[in-house]
Amino acid sequence: GLEARLIASTGEKLKLVNGKKSSLSFHSRIDGAGIVDLGDRGYVYVSNSEEKDGGVYGIHFNLAGDIVDYVNLLNNTRRNC
Repeated sequence: GLEARLIASTGEKLKLVNGKKSSLSFHSRIDGAGIVDLGDRGYVYVSNSEEKDGGVYGIHFNLAGDIVDYVNLLNNTRRNC
């Protein structure tokens, strides 16, 4: 069957596989999203924020599906879709 897990909530830091928390809190006003395959390095869930000082953010997963990092990929952009 289908399994799901909550990995991020707006305003909260993400729990990383190394036991630490991400340096950034998860963004708000999530809009468009996609997955980027990184081959043997895992994959990145990329999503944008439609906030006034929006941008694009990425959650990097390893091949086992563990969260490795959460980063800002592009900042101070609007209407990212």
